[in-house]
Amino acid sequence: MSALGSVKRWKLASVIGASGFAGVAGVSQSLEKASPVPSTSVVMAAVAPVPGARHYVSRNIKSLPGGGKLYVYDVNGMTLEYPVPPKGFHPLSASAEQLAEYGFPPRPTDPAALAEWKSTWSAYRTTPVPDLWTVPPGHGIGGQPMQRASSGGITSSGGVGVTVEPIPSGAQYTSNWSGYYAVPPYGATRYPFDFVQGTFMQPAGTSGLSCPGAEEAQWAGLGGEMNNSGLLQAGTNMDAVNHSNDTTTYNYTAWYEYLQGNGKGPNEIVLSKVKVHALDSIQVTVQYQKSSKSAFFAVIDQSDGQAQSLDVPNMAPYFAGNTAEFVSERPLGPKGYYPPLANFGSATWLSPLIAYWKNNSTPMVGHYLPHYKNNVPLVMTQNGGPPNVGPTNPNLVLAVPGQVSGNSASSLFTDYFGAACQ
Repeated sequence: MSALGSVKRWKLASVIGASGFAGVAGVSQSLEKASPVPSTSVVMAAVAPVPGARHYVSRNIKSLPGGGKLYVYDVNGMTLEYPVPPKGFHPLSASAEQLAEYGFPPRPTDPAALAEWKSTWSAYRTTPVPDLWTVPPGHGIGGQPMQRASSGGITSSGGVGVTVEPIPSGAQYTSNWSGYYAVPPYGATRYPFDFVQGTFMQPAGTSGLSCPGAEEAQWAGLGGEMNNSGLLQAGTNMDAVNHSNDTTTYNYTAWYEYLQGNGKGPNEIVLSKVKVHALDSIQVTVQYQKSSKSAFFAVIDQSDGQAQSLDVPNMAPYFAGNTAEFVSERPLGPKGYYPPLANFGSATWLSPLIAYWKNNSTPMVGHYLPHYKNNVPLVMTQNGGPPNVGPTNPNLVLAVPGQVSGNSASSLFTDYFGAACQ
């Protein structure tokens, strides 16, 4: 949505690429004034998702032409607008105009893409009134520079007796990311990635195998792989809470984030009304709209039908498009060090999809990860270098991705937990 208290209406042209992918249309067609509601703020029960989180209260609520509401927030000097549909709304029966008005991706015309779109939104139940928090620094790009693996096929045993999957050939090592990233064809200056989407089952924390303060984040994003690169991302977080009786429970949160290459941004914005539970099916979408220089973020909990989406303006400083990622992360802590990686067991990404525009007049081209040659596996190790498990100077494998397999929408890969409590 726009930053000027207006409702952005999208031109819903079908966006079909070589893979049959249908993306979110991104051409601004017209602006329509929204009528302000007399109340200037809305007060909601506030329970901090993590210690040190900052709560934001909506400064205005605006009526939308279709009967819904637009909740307006000021976050870190930027105006954010969250559309909430009226009672009775459902994406499967909504018109194209209603889908655009309430921040939902358009209905595809390609039969395969339409079937996937219907499957995604069939469980939709509600878009909750947003309750926003920003958390202390973390989930950012502050990792060590990546190093290319000297060879593939290394097998290592991590901590707590867990055997790590073989390291894929051509892997790069990091101290905070595990998963895959893709590089645009012919370089980001010609065809930067504009779209990334994937579905995963929310990892479940394992009681007794996580250390105090352990964390794990699961997300998809655009940019951030290289130093001095902007990053747009959306996903979930899992925080271990250790109790005095030696038991461990976990907090799960949905969030999105945008960062400049120097790491500046509002930090992770938590969508606390989207209630994430262990083993829920979560779909995340991030798209940069070149025509409007805005970014579309969506987090959908397919298990209980909750979804939160919005279009954020003025995102050019945060967009790079030099990579597209599907990541399990050990978030950087507020004091610049990495906490223990929470034992997430495994996390499987389904239908990992990336897309780019060849130019402004041709359709978006989409690829599922198995059919795209320029993708690189990322392996998380204790210090970001090649693994060296032994009695002296150990460098444990913390997490490692398996091979990408499958065909088109049935494609997948799995991240595997390796070791914790370093």
